[in-house]
Amino acid sequence: KVTKKTIDNPLQTAFETDQEAIKVDKNQSKGNKKITNGMATLAGLYSSEAIKEYQLERYETALVDFKKSLELSSNPLVGKTDSLIIYYTAITAGLLTDYDTSIEYFNKAIDIDYTNGGETYIRLATIYGESGNKAKQLETLEKAMAKFPENIQITLSLIDYYRFTGEDPRKVLPLMDRAKAADPNNAALYYAEGSVYEKIAEESKAEADYEKAAAGYKKATEIDPNYFFGYYGLGALYFNRGANYTNEASTIPINETEKYENLMKMADEQFEKAMPVMLKAYELRPEEKSIIQSLKDIYFRFRNKSDEYKAQYEKFNSLLQE
Repeated sequence: KVTKKTIDNPLQTAFETDQEAIKVDKNQSKGNKKITNGMATLAGLYSSEAIKEYQLERYETALVDFKKSLELSSNPLVGKTDSLIIYYTAITAGLLTDYDTSIEYFNKAIDIDYTNGGETYIRLATIYGESGNKAKQLETLEKAMAKFPENIQITLSLIDYYRFTGEDPRKVLPLMDRAKAADPNNAALYYAEGSVYEKIAEESKAEADYEKAAAGYKKATEIDPNYFFGYYGLGALYFNRGANYTNEASTIPINETEKYENLMKMADEQFEKAMPVMLKAYELRPEEKSIIQSLKDIYFRFRNKSDEYKAQYEKFNSLLQE
């Protein structure tokens, strides 16, 4: 009985065969249609296999196959620039935290003007950020903004950059106004605005800035009454202000009774404002431990004011023990 020998990796075998054929045909003339057509076909097979592996989330294999496809298609005998495969090579490398490869291929995509209306720049900036190169992240986003001023996602990416990198939060405000004008019903934008003004208020201590922070959070909940982060942000703003007044009061000398009592009164006002907002946040996400802890602390403070408050304290204290 005669059996046929199977080939474990037919694509790899075909790839190696083509590489040997190229070595033999040292002139690499485009007139050699057999080699050219074979390489073009194999490039297509590798790209198909890569996409299949990518969809199955087998990214390491996908990256190898994407690169093989590009090696074949970019050979002078074939002379094809496959922009989509370049783009997906960059994405796949990013998913593997192979930042150098991802950056290389995103830049290749940009060099051939495969920008997807700015999306390629956003992805490249994200990779720079994840790799720790904040300067290149900002540079890339600024280039994207100049080239695609109408792309709201670039504006949002710049807003996030300034919010989370310790840069002057005031730099965000013009971008925020532009984003709100383009998307006035986006609750997340107003939440972000609230958080920016809260950061500004923490430095300025100005009541006007605290009020602008609260206004941003409130607007987010008006646009979307079930937007958890709007309630959480507003409740945390009030709670933290109350805690700051309490901490300040604890430093007052014992003989300055009036100043101490004024600070405690201001703290109570902030905690009382936090209460209904935190309750709404709890209603939306009852599993959120930080909300339960805050409500427990608030009701503990007011537990002697009424039986209702005492019962609420016991409820949230009990939930924390579960």
